[in-house]
Amino acid sequence: MTVIHLKLHASQHAAVAPDQALGDRFAFHCSACGQCCNTPPLLTLAELLRFESRFIGALALRRVPRLIAGRQITLAGKQLTITADDETAQRTLFDTLLFAAPGGDSAGDALQIALQAVDYPSLQACPALDAQRLCSLHASGKPGACNVVPLDALQPDRLQHAVLASRSNDHDYLDAGCISAGTATTGHAPLTADGTVVDLHYHPALQQQRAALAADHAHWGKQVHAVLADALRDPAMWQRIPHDGFFNLSLVPVLAVLAASAPHRPARCLQYVDAQLQLIEHTLAAALARKHPADKPFTAQLRGYAQAYQALRPQLAHHAAAALRHSA
Repeated sequence: MTVIHLKLHASQHAAVAPDQALGDRFAFHCSACGQCCNTPPLLTLAELLRFESRFIGALALRRVPRLIAGRQITLAGKQLTITADDETAQRTLFDTLLFAAPGGDSAGDALQIALQAVDYPSLQACPALDAQRLCSLHASGKPGACNVVPLDALQPDRLQHAVLASRSNDHDYLDAGCISAGTATTGHAPLTADGTVVDLHYHPALQQQRAALAADHAHWGKQVHAVLADALRDPAMWQRIPHDGFFNLSLVPVLAVLAASAPHRPARCLQYVDAQLQLIEHTLAAALARKHPADKPFTAQLRGYAQAYQALRPQLAHHAAAALRHSA
């Protein structure tokens, strides 16, 4: 699933002719072609644990631009002028789901700290796709991030038409023809209109995903952000965090925070680590069999994750055993 962010247009304050203004009516039709399932998904903590043997997990960092009233964005050849209400709505959402940049709001970005499934980029597919490139999790319940595609839970409802306009020019969506601007065409159902999400499935799905992200933000995100604070203040580290895509780290900081949160948590984290070590071993074996030259950097990354888990494992085992003795 391609990451979209809204890019500011160079002419930031020029008047926009009516025929060049971006409309807010978009329609959508999913044909289950699988083209947007070209990368592993973002996950909530509950999903990370649920899919411990399906997805290799990672900590994911991304810079998300803050919108400024009066500026313009070029999307699909049309112009969108950011209003004060747009800026306020985005700020309200960011305050709940994201973190301030090391330089504060003046830095122009917010920081997303997320959980993400990862896999070899050369595969260009989600690990949950079956042989027919259909989602194998669809019937049993796929991740919430997938349920809101092609919308973006990090942007307010009043800007989802801008998200759709941005995605409509992405080759994954352009080839599929699933996003339609203006009045709904045959087979497409209205998705956004009049600054709202009008589809009866997508509207509650967005609210549910935001609620899950807010819970993660409060439950473990703030503590992990505190752990990373010194590193994030390093300008060299901050520059490694992209706007497009994510900068990935081992999940060890997240697991350490979780393990300390409740007596039963070390055992659950230990179960997750063991499942991940098995999955990483299997994934590495498959990559070695493929012998794709572009896979080497990610192979090194996975081996680093495995080493970090092996280093954490004795500590988790010790605390899990202590909790078991205490409860006996």
